[in-house]
Amino acid sequence: MENRDTPPPRILSLVAGGMLAIAFPVQSTWAQIGPGTETEPPTEPEQPAANTVNCPGSPLHGRTQPIAQAILNALPDGTACAQVTLNQLSSIIRLSVTNHSMTSLRTNDFAGMSGLQVLSIESNQLTNLPSGVFDELVNLRTLVLDRNRLSSLPDGIFDNLTRLQRLAFSGNQISNLPPGIFDELTDLRSLVLDRTPLTSLPAGIFDELTNLTLLFLERNQLTDLPDRIFDKLTKLTFIELHDTLIDSLPANIFEKLIDLEHLDIKSNLLTALPEGIFDRLTKLHTLELQNNRLTALPDGIFDELTRLKTLYLADNRLTSLPDGIFDNLDLETLTLSGNLLPPMLCTDLDSPLYGRTQKVVDAILGALGSQECDQVTTNHLASITRLDLNEKSLTSLQTNDFTGLASLRTLTLASNQLVSLPPGVFDELVNLETLDLSRNQIRALPAGVFDPLANLQTLRLQNNRLASLPDGIFDRLTNLRNEVELSGNPLSIEISLFPLALEVTEGNQGFAYANLQVRISQAYAEAVTVRYTTQDGSATAGLDYTPTNGMLTFPAYTTNLTQTISIPIRGDTLNEPPSSKSFRLLLSNPNNALFPNNANTLQSTITILDDNPVYRPVPAEFSLPPLIFSTDRLTISEGETAIYQVRGTTLLPDDMIIHIQTSHPQLTIEPQTLVFAPTNWMNFQAVQVRASADAADTNEQATIRHSI
Repeated sequence: MENRDTPPPRILSLVAGGMLAIAFPVQSTWAQIGPGTETEPPTEPEQPAANTVNCPGSPLHGRTQPIAQAILNALPDGTACAQVTLNQLSSIIRLSVTNHSMTSLRTNDFAGMSGLQVLSIESNQLTNLPSGVFDELVNLRTLVLDRNRLSSLPDGIFDNLTRLQRLAFSGNQISNLPPGIFDELTDLRSLVLDRTPLTSLPAGIFDELTNLTLLFLERNQLTDLPDRIFDKLTKLTFIELHDTLIDSLPANIFEKLIDLEHLDIKSNLLTALPEGIFDRLTKLHTLELQNNRLTALPDGIFDELTRLKTLYLADNRLTSLPDGIFDNLDLETLTLSGNLLPPMLCTDLDSPLYGRTQKVVDAILGALGSQECDQVTTNHLASITRLDLNEKSLTSLQTNDFTGLASLRTLTLASNQLVSLPPGVFDELVNLETLDLSRNQIRALPAGVFDPLANLQTLRLQNNRLASLPDGIFDRLTNLRNEVELSGNPLSIEISLFPLALEVTEGNQGFAYANLQVRISQAYAEAVTVRYTTQDGSATAGLDYTPTNGMLTFPAYTTNLTQTISIPIRGDTLNEPPSSKSFRLLLSNPNNALFPNNANTLQSTITILDDNPVYRPVPAEFSLPPLIFSTDRLTISEGETAIYQVRGTTLLPDDMIIHIQTSHPQLTIEPQTLVFAPTNWMNFQAVQVRASADAADTNEQATIRHSI
C-alpha cells in the first residue's frame, strides 16, 4: 500500500492520576481492487501557499508567516507552532505586524482570534485585502493599516467590526471609497484617511458614523466636498482638511458640527469663504486658514466664534480687512503676515524709529496718533506710557526696539510668536511696571534680561516653552506685587505615576497585567515625552514578568492626559518561596515636563503575589507528587516521534522514581522511568513517544500512565 494523506491533528492533555491522554491519526491508504479497477485516490492535502506557515495540525497552519510569528510572539515565550491552541488564539488582545514587507494577507490569517482588540499591520507593502479577512474580529477596537500600498477596499471588508473605535489607513494608494464601506462602524470614534490619492468622497459616506469625534482627511487630492457630507457627524470635535486641492466650500458644509473645536483647512486653494459658513461653530477653539488664496473676508465672518482662541490667516492674498472683523473675538493667537495688507514703513534715516522692527514702529505710531515717521521725535518717544503689541505675529525683536521709551509703564507683547529675547532689549525701560510676554514660544531667557526693570510690579510669562530659568533671573525684581506667572510652560507641567505601589496576583497560566498610569498635569504646545523601563528586585525579568521599556509621548495639545503602561506578569503553578516577589517600573528623562519636586526619576514598586499553595516539602508517604507537563497539546503521526517533558512542582524529601507505561501496542516510550532527586525535581526531563504504523485508517487514542 502507498501512503498518500498527511495525518490530521491529535491532542496531548494532562488528566487526573498523572496520566497523559494521546489522540493520534493513522495514515489513510488507497488500493487497486481487482484487474483494471481501482478506487479513486484521496485528494492530496492542500499545500501551504508561498510565505505561509507549514505546521500541519496547528491552528497556525497556512497563515501568512509574519502573522503566525506575531501570534507566537503574543503567546508565552517558548510556545511552538504545534503547541498553539484555539483557546490561546481567542485570548490574544493585541497583535502588531509592522515593517515586515508583507505584500498580501490570507483570508484565514485572523481566524479564531475573536478576543483581539488592537490590530496593527502598518508599514508593509499590502496591495489589497482579501474579502472576509477581518470577519472573525468581532471585538476589535483599533485597526491600523497605515503606510501600505492598498489601492482599493473590498465591499463589506469592515462589516463585522461593529465595535471598532479607531480605523487608520494613512499613506495608502486609495483613490476612491466604495459607497457604504463604513456603514456598520457605528461606534467609530476616530477615522484617519490622510496622505492618499483620494480625489472625491461619495455622498453619505459618513452618514452612519454618528459617534465619530476625530476625522483626518489632510494631504489628499480632494477638489471639493459633497453638500452636507458632515451633517450626521454631530459629535465631531476635530477635522484636519489641510493640504488638499479644495478651491471652494459649500455654505452649509459645517452647519451641523455644533461641537467642533478644531478646524484646519490651511494650504488649500480657497479664494473666498461663504457668508455665515462658521456661524454654527460656537465651540470652535482653533481655526487654521493660512496659505490659501483668500483675497477678502466677508463682514462678520467670525462674529459667532466667541470661544475662538487661535486664528491663522497668514500667507493669503488679503488686501484689506473689514472694520471690526475681530471685535467679537477673545483671541490668544492671530497671524496675518504674508498678506498684501498695507504696512506703515519707516525709511527716514534721521527718524528715531529707523531700524526698529516694523510692527514695533506701527505700535509706536499708533500710540502717538501719527502716521508718519518723520514727525516723531525723541521727546515723543519719552512721552509714551503704554505700548500694545498684543497679537501682532511678532517672531523676533531688535535690541533697539524700545530705546528711548523711558516713561513706558505697560508693555504688552502677548500672543505673538517670539522664540527668544535679545539681551538688553529692555535696558531703557527703567519705569516699566507691567510686562506681558505670555502666549509666545519663548524657549529660554537671557541671563539678566530683567535686571534693569527695578520698578516692575507684574511679569507674565505663562504659556511659553520655558523648560529652565537662569539662576537669579528674578532677583532684581524687588517690587513685584505678585509671583511671576509661569503656568503653561514645561516648568509647570508635571508628570506623575500612580499607583506608586501595586500588587498583582500572578495566576496559574498565561499572563496577568500590572497596569500603571502616567499622567501629565496639562497639555502643552509641544510633545511631552518620558522614558520607562522595568528593573528587577526579588522578581526576575523573563521568569516572573516580561521586561518592558520604551517612551511615552503625549502629543502637542493632547486632550488625553493619561497613558497606561501594561507589564505582563507570568502565571505558573509553582509553589515558590517567598510568597511574593517585587520589581520596579522606573520613569526617567522627561522632556518638556518635570517630575514632582524636580526629581530625576519616578518609580513604582510592583509586588507579584503567588496564588499557589503554601511552599512546603512533600510528605514521604505522598504517592505521586504533582507533575507539570511541558505542553497540553501533542501531535503524533504513524511512524513519527513526539517529545514531551515532565517535572515536579514541590520539594522532595528523598529520591523519586517515576514509572511511565502505556497499554497501546503502537506506542513505544523511552525512557520508561524517570529518576528525580531533591536537587533536580524542579527540572524538566524529556520523554520520547513513538507511534508505529498499522493497517487501520482511523484515528486512535492512547493513555500514558505515570506512577511511583
